[in-house]
Amino acid sequence: MSQPELMITSDLPSALMAGLQKHFTVHHREHIFDPSALSRIRAIVCAEGDPVSRELMALLPRLKLISVLGPNTEGVDLSEAQRRALVVVPTSDVSSEDTADFVFGLVISLVRRIPMADQFVRQGDWVDGAYPVARRVHSLRLGLVGMNASALALARRAQSFGMSVAYTDPGAQGPSNAIRCPNTLALAQQVDVLIVLSLAAVQACGRVDALVLAALGPKGYLVNLAKGAVMDEAQVAQALQSRQLAGLATDAHPEQPRVSAALRQARNVIVTPALASATQEAAEQASLEVVQTISQFLTPPA
Repeated sequence: MSQPELMITSDLPSALMAGLQKHFTVHHREHIFDPSALSRIRAIVCAEGDPVSRELMALLPRLKLISVLGPNTEGVDLSEAQRRALVVVPTSDVSSEDTADFVFGLVISLVRRIPMADQFVRQGDWVDGAYPVARRVHSLRLGLVGMNASALALARRAQSFGMSVAYTDPGAQGPSNAIRCPNTLALAQQVDVLIVLSLAAVQACGRVDALVLAALGPKGYLVNLAKGAVMDEAQVAQALQSRQLAGLATDAHPEQPRVSAALRQARNVIVTPALASATQEAAEQASLEVVQTISQFLTPPA
């Protein structure tokens, strides 16, 4: 009996891919060279935030199931899935603590300019003089666009560093000691580091535009983990080049794995390849859940 066929929407951790390939025939959305495969695909496996649109679903006439790697289904067109009677199943929260660890690492690396200091030494610039001192991390003011499980975990870490936390998200309640702001602009006016965690929150509260960048100012930092149109990359690159923004770290990219040259070439930028939730432990747990879910829905009983 042939294995059920499924589509992944982006690159997945190797441990997860190994688990899927053991039980299913796996097609990558960006590398389907046989059009007839579209008529055989019965499930989609997508990372949190990956877009699963009406148009993508329309290409897959036998689609029955969409499995989301994480508890958040905001990238899926749920109205279209409901219209087609598709089952949308998120995994349990396997990686919010990993994501919070990663974001905090980005904040420290960006503010203390650790990757740039590494390049300073590797390029032999240290012999010409000392590396410029960076800003203190302790006591920074963090602003979170989105209050999900990762944001709550991040807020706990921030407290240990003596940081204050503010947030904007009309659909969620933050910690009692966090300041709630009505929108992204109001949040940017109160913080040193603006961290974008949720596309849904951006859509409700406002994207990172010229006004938000001006509110952050030349001493402000931007960290992005939300996939989709959360910021104007050209405006962000210009703000970095003109020193109207102190730095950017981004782990999510609208057209990943392609990343705009403007951001790659801008000063004081950390660009990472969608690593926030990608730990070995999270991938192994997610693999078990996804394989079990797909097998339950697609494999006929013996």
